[in-house]
Amino acid sequence: MKRIGFIIQKEFKQIFRNKGMLPIIFIMPLVQLIILSNAATFEIKNIKFSYIDHDHSVTSRALMDKFKASNYFNIVADFPSKVQADAAMQNGDVDVILEIPLFFERDLQKEKRSELGIAINAIDGAAAGVENAYINQIVQRFNRDIKVKLLQPSDLKLQPIEIESIPLFWYNETLNYKTFMVPGILVLLVTMISLFLSGMNVVREKEIGTLEQINVTPIRKREFIIGKLFPF
Repeated sequence: MKRIGFIIQKEFKQIFRNKGMLPIIFIMPLVQLIILSNAATFEIKNIKFSYIDHDHSVTSRALMDKFKASNYFNIVADFPSKVQADAAMQNGDVDVILEIPLFFERDLQKEKRSELGIAINAIDGAAAGVENAYINQIVQRFNRDIKVKLLQPSDLKLQPIEIESIPLFWYNETLNYKTFMVPGILVLLVTMISLFLSGMNVVREKEIGTLEQINVTPIRKREFIIGKLFPF
C-alpha cells in the first residue's frame, strides 16, 4: 500500500505540473457535458406540418386546432391537393402531411368512424417514429373528445363512464430529457476521460524515459496500474 501511495503522490504532482493536462481534465468534460446534454434528446420540436382538408367542416377545423395547439408541430402550409403536398415533401419543405378526407364529419356522425391519411418523411427513421407517436397521441385525444360531442341523447345511457388517468412522476416530473441524460453522459465522460488520460500518462512516462526507471523498481504491475488510474 505504501508503494501505491507513493505512485499516487507522484501522479498528482505530474498532473498539476503538466499545464496541458488540466484543461483536458476540467474544461473539456464540462464543454462536452453542456453540448451533449442539449443534443442527446429524443424530443423533436418544430416539426414542419402540413395538411390537406377536403372536408372543410367544423370537425376538421377542430382537429387542426389540436395540432396548432401542440408545441411540437409548426404548421407551414395548407395544400389544396395531394400532388402538391407530395412535391413539397420531396423537396424537404414539410415533414408531415395530414390528409382529411371528404365527408369526414358526416362519416363520424353517421358511421361513428372515419379515416385519416398520414404521410411522414422517414429519411430519419428514428425521428419519423417519434413524430408518428406525437400524431397518434393528438388523434387519440381528439377521438376521445369528439366521441362525446357526437353521441346522440339516446346513446348516452349506453355509454359507460370514462375514467381518465393522469400519471404523476416522482422523479423528473416535467420529463425533461436533460435530467435523464446528464447523469448518464457524466458517467461516460468520467470513464472515457480517466482511461484516456491514464493511457496518455503512461505514454508520457515512456517519452520522458521514466518508465524504464519504474521497471527496475520493486513495483508490481497491479500497483502501477492502480497508481495510474486512481488520481484520474
